Amino acid sequence: MNIFNDNKLIVFTHIPKTAGTFLLNKVIAHSLPSECCLRCAGFKSFIFTNKYKYYFFSGHIPYGFHHFTNKPIQYITFLRDPLERAVSYYYSIKEVDINMYKHPFRDYVDSLTLKQFYENRRFQNIQTRFIAGYFSEKLYSIRHTKSLDDFILKKAKSHLINHYIWGIVEKLPESLELFHKRFDWKQTVDTVAYRKTKDRPKVSDLDGETLQTLRRTHMLDLHLYDFALHRFDDQ
Repeated sequence: MNIFNDNKLIVFTHIPKTAGTFLLNKVIAHSLPSECCLRCAGFKSFIFTNKYKYYFFSGHIPYGFHHFTNKPIQYITFLRDPLERAVSYYYSIKEVDINMYKHPFRDYVDSLTLKQFYENRRFQNIQTRFIAGYFSEKLYSIRHTKSLDDFILKKAKSHLINHYIWGIVEKLPESLELFHKRFDWKQTVDTVAYRKTKDRPKVSDLDGETLQTLRRTHMLDLHLYDFALHRFDDQ
């Protein structure tokens, strides 16, 4: 099945540290013409883009592109074990040579431990927030109620089932096979991470207090990941 025959735009919700760079550089770059693919810096760049020129869009941008086009959209994404993603994200900011690139959060990360960093609600449950959509993602940062969290998780599950084709980092070969079958994309045998965070501890090596904090601050992501994992084969 080649979904481009349906005249759909493909939108890749690229959640940081979930094998998105791997997909873009080792699959998409070898499967689609570069002139038909656009990495968006935000919704604004998508709105003012000639959508007849491109049919594959990607970016660190939540669900919501369909509000800005009349063309049908097929969303895709990758999800990852939330604790692994959290550790990888924190240490990936710290490991880059600041003479080459200084991440906007570098000074903030350097001033905090892993545990302290994720006590900031801004950095919690990123996967659920991205899939739930733009307004849910923003609202999460400024309000904290159980009913809001429940709403955002419910919204993310609904969007995932009804609007996404998703891969799982921990099921990378199976995910690549899924995308190959659905889109006829290149099925690479090279599954080595493209931008792997090297200088980071294993989740199993974290102290109990830090591990408890990560679980508490990523509870929505843990629920969504379990939901996605159990329904992965249904795709």
